[in-house]
Amino acid sequence: DRSTGVGLYGSLPFLLAHGGGAGSGGAGGSAGVLWLSAADTYVDLWRGGGGGVVSHWLSEGGGMDVVLLGGPGDEDVVRQLGALTGTPPLPPLWSLGYHQSHWNVKSQPQLEGIDANADRLGWPLDGLWLDIEHAQGKRYFTWDGAAFPDPRGMAAAIEPKGRRLVAIADPHLRAAPEYDI
Repeated sequence: DRSTGVGLYGSLPFLLAHGGGAGSGGAGGSAGVLWLSAADTYVDLWRGGGGGVVSHWLSEGGGMDVVLLGGPGDEDVVRQLGALTGTPPLPPLWSLGYHQSHWNVKSQPQLEGIDANADRLGWPLDGLWLDIEHAQGKRYFTWDGAAFPDPRGMAAAIEPKGRRLVAIADPHLRAAPEYDI
């Protein structure tokens, strides 16, 4: 219901527990709990009196499935979870590197200067980000061709260096009469 103000997303809470901690009597091993419920679910974790961690799980209604995954080790538990739910794809290698991102890059020459300075100083740089300043009048899904006249050229110039150009689009839209989105 759009009028509730509650986020329209879901989560599948998963808890990985490690044995051998305080209060466990030295017992080792790992176990996982996967909680499957379509209802709003809350999980609280806190340190118990014996030094271990206590959890409290609450779903507000509907059916639920609880899947217990046994060790002996963390890797075994996570491998079972991946077999059950699938594993996430690896991100592109360039996305794991250093990214230059700050508000107020206002022009193509300024962005080219950041790129040139990284080369001159020998800094690793994998991504150059454009904040809202790349948009015409700060209206997303538009482009300021006066400030950034050649976006394809900018991207092509940095790509041989292993760099990527990223233009962000935040989840808000400017309220303006001339903005017909």
